[in-house]
Amino acid sequence: MCKTLNIFIVFIVLINFNFSATATNNKKIISGKILTDKNWAIEFANIALFRDSSLVTGTVSDFNGNYKFEIDEFGEYILKISHINYAPYSESININSKQLNSIVLLEVKNNLEEVTIKADKPIHEKGIREDIFNISKNMRDRSGNVRELLIQIPTLYADRENNITVEGDGNVLVMVNGRRYYDTNPLDLLAPEQIKKITVSTTPAVDIVNEGFTSVVNILLKQEKKHSINGNFDYVFPNKLLNQVSGAVSLYKGKWRMFGGYKLYSQTSPYTSEQYINEKGSLDTLYKLANNTIAPRHRQQYFGGADLFLNDKNSIGVAANLKSLHRREIFNEWSHKNSDLVSNSMGQDHTDYSNLQVSGFYQNKSQDDKKQVIFEILHSRFFQDKDANFSDYSYPTNNATLRFDSTLLDRNSVNAKLKFSLELGNSAKFTFGANYYNENSDNDIQSYNSKHKVDYSIGRTTVFADYSNEKNKLSYWLGLGYEYNNRKVNEYNEANYEFYPNAGVSYSFTKKLSTTISYQKIIQHPTIYQLDPFEYINGLSKISKGNAKLSDYYSHSINLATRYRWKRSYIKADLFYCKTKDGISSVSTLSSYDNQVNSYENIASYKKIGIKLNLSLRPYEWLLFGTRTAIYREKLEDLDYKDDIVTADILSYVSLYLPKNFVVFVHYFNHPDELIYNGKLANPESFNYGISKYFFNKRFELCANFSNQFFPYETTREYRSGNSLSKTITKRDMRTVMFSLFYNFSSKKRMEKKARNQIKWEEQGKEDVI
Repeated sequence: MCKTLNIFIVFIVLINFNFSATATNNKKIISGKILTDKNWAIEFANIALFRDSSLVTGTVSDFNGNYKFEIDEFGEYILKISHINYAPYSESININSKQLNSIVLLEVKNNLEEVTIKADKPIHEKGIREDIFNISKNMRDRSGNVRELLIQIPTLYADRENNITVEGDGNVLVMVNGRRYYDTNPLDLLAPEQIKKITVSTTPAVDIVNEGFTSVVNILLKQEKKHSINGNFDYVFPNKLLNQVSGAVSLYKGKWRMFGGYKLYSQTSPYTSEQYINEKGSLDTLYKLANNTIAPRHRQQYFGGADLFLNDKNSIGVAANLKSLHRREIFNEWSHKNSDLVSNSMGQDHTDYSNLQVSGFYQNKSQDDKKQVIFEILHSRFFQDKDANFSDYSYPTNNATLRFDSTLLDRNSVNAKLKFSLELGNSAKFTFGANYYNENSDNDIQSYNSKHKVDYSIGRTTVFADYSNEKNKLSYWLGLGYEYNNRKVNEYNEANYEFYPNAGVSYSFTKKLSTTISYQKIIQHPTIYQLDPFEYINGLSKISKGNAKLSDYYSHSINLATRYRWKRSYIKADLFYCKTKDGISSVSTLSSYDNQVNSYENIASYKKIGIKLNLSLRPYEWLLFGTRTAIYREKLEDLDYKDDIVTADILSYVSLYLPKNFVVFVHYFNHPDELIYNGKLANPESFNYGISKYFFNKRFELCANFSNQFFPYETTREYRSGNSLSKTITKRDMRTVMFSLFYNFSSKKRMEKKARNQIKWEEQGKEDVI
């Protein structure tokens, strides 16, 4: 009986095991994927499956947006998906296969004028060919000025002068609401409270690339409904190197935004240069040729303008900018030896010029922001005062003083651009437009006893089109520009046309890791000196004919970049190749009579290949570290000169954000220069470190820093040409301690503080009543 019972129990257990295995084998594993409307994976989405209002199962999407769950049988279910940054999804579905269609979640459209934690947008979003960074209230509160706000964004860095770099590259076009400000820095006109979002593009359209820009930063402002005023004042206490004063103010009044400002920059360069030459190639018997020093240089700038926001979709603007420069170079001694004739001279070189710019802007957007029209026009006038540009030479041995006029320029130009942008769906964009540029220049050029007058005019008409598209993790773009160029230099007249393409492909392995390969051709626009076919010849110098053919001025470049971003840090590696043909190159050589010769010849090629590494780390709120290292090989070759070198650029910076609003910073830059023939050249370096303290809610900054723009303080350069040997000793003592202050004010900030105090007072009053 006991044995029979044991067999029965074993039989029952086996039956239950078999039913359990059968039931498990009958379960169906269902999988799917969750994407944004731009085909980006959504992680951490909550997926719940219901049947007859009862929860069947649930799961969470992984990093790639994939999810899986098990069900007992196919049939009708209700699928619900939720995510903090996207609209909830709920749909009745008939599950009849193990693979569900991909589900697209729409981003939540909230009013983010004042962002709270519960309704906060993600800091980073992916746009069409650009990265979008939404500025949160916490980011604004941490920033006393726009510079401090920008460095919170990965890939962006701004120095004290508000110069922006993107991934270590300084060729950046900075715009505000799609408008460019040309020689006026728009960061001087903004306060952190005004900025809503910032878009960054490292693959700009073909028309932007052909202007020489590698990146575009567009700062989008919030629409101000109330009157407000903001501005800043920057002052560097005078020291042995420079004196700097600048200020700007912006006034918002209804639909109007008016701005203006002034900058004064006075720089002194403790610079001396001694030049020696010897025809026999021996350093023991060098003959002293020259001893020069640089006197102060003064630069002033006035700027102002106004924007009118007709409505949410239309705006117009005008701006003016006047910049002037005064520079003076002192020749303590300049000697010339020719046969048995020795002459000594002392003198100074004056250079003054002014540049006036007047620009206009119009922008129109469609109701859904999918279409945009921009029209820009710029008039520029560059002129020099004839009485303020000259060179004086004094000859003590002959008791004589001679004045030589330098190059006098009087240049007028007009640049008009019309651009259309269309977003085709959620993943494609098409841009096209036209650009017209006309310049006329009347120039008087004098080189010692040789005078020449250059009448120069150029007309450039450009049409361009650019298309970009994104499919899943792959994005690509193709741009093509056509330029018709009609140039006239005195009696020389030539018309040219050129095509310049811009293409690239980018693949995103994940949201953090991507690889990009791009190619572009850029038309270089030479100056009148490079195009003037006139030939200067006299006893001291020879300048050969220029080259007026546009086809001799271009640049091809290929770039392969891989970047990895996480939180507010990134690392990027670039492999690049560039080939440039520039019609003219200035090369200093020596003749057999010890005379200096400036030889202007056609460059056969200028090639550059190398690798760049950019790293920016913000692991903690109190630490920012960045470095950019570029190692490359340059090969330069023209008719009389060849050079093949390997060199590197190194830039590093560290900022420590300490308690009590103290900031400690260190900047270092090293750029090894080229080795010429068998000579030696020391590396110019720059080193800067200091400490700053913020007061009054980061509105006031006091800074003290030690700066050394060049060290070592003395560099020696030796180079050989044939049997002649030259040596140049340059001394630069740029060491100085600088003190500066910066004040940023905003009426909106004061109004917010007043409102908070008012609420606090009212609440206290209610408590007292109770």
